[in-house]
Amino acid sequence: MFEFDSEFFNLNQIADSGQCFRWQEIFCDNESKKYHYQVPVKDKLLNIFQDDKKIKIDCTESEFESFWKNYFDFNTDYKKITSLIIDDEYLQRAIKYGYGIRILNQDLWEMIISFIISQNNNIPRIKKSIEGLCKIFSKKQITSELKSFPTAQEIISFGDKNKILEKLKSVGLGYRDEYIYLISLYTIENPTWIDELKNMTYKDAFEKLISFKGIGKKVANCICLFGLHLINACPIDTWIQKIIDERYDGKIPSWMKSEVAGIYQQYAFYYERFLSKK
Repeated sequence: MFEFDSEFFNLNQIADSGQCFRWQEIFCDNESKKYHYQVPVKDKLLNIFQDDKKIKIDCTESEFESFWKNYFDFNTDYKKITSLIIDDEYLQRAIKYGYGIRILNQDLWEMIISFIISQNNNIPRIKKSIEGLCKIFSKKQITSELKSFPTAQEIISFGDKNKILEKLKSVGLGYRDEYIYLISLYTIENPTWIDELKNMTYKDAFEKLISFKGIGKKVANCICLFGLHLINACPIDTWIQKIIDERYDGKIPSWMKSEVAGIYQQYAFYYERFLSKK
């Protein structure tokens, strides 16, 4: 068990920020800031615990340094980034409320498929569809009940096109089944494109992503932010558009155009959803 302290880190806020769909909540108490989550990544499963600022991770220090430190984005100085906002009261309130959110360094292929599924969808349905996808197509067992995220090869090798589309539709994907089939097929036929995407600028990666059927501007920006960790990407969904319209009189605020716009976007997205529940 590896332990450390962190001021700008909150497991529940990250889990509820709309960027990760496979985290499993084991225990959650917001009042005491005590949490326990299971985090599946490829064929790994991490138990992570939080007691206010104290973090406990069920791995060795070397495992943390080699993989999980980057996954949880501990190489980014969130204290410095949040301190830059001094003249925007709304964003200051959003940062104060969602202080513990981080942009995870997640698997790019998983993020591509997950955010294709996310369009015109809600989080419970997205999670259900993703788990169904894993159960049907993945051949790798992480635990007796949990499978890894399926590769493009696993999806395409399941059978002929009609059988694949039928199984994709069976997990509640609706019209999105074709988009997942087509990008999986493309990945089999162009095996280097994922690695090439990782080395592109934000502009080039965005243009490449929107060339695929089923990937629009919002989904492309989500993939850039959450899959490529291009933190200048700022996805504009209904919540962010509401913020623009209602908090900034229809004008895009300067922070949405900054080099760290994606991080600020997450604070605002999380905070605005909270305000809507009041």
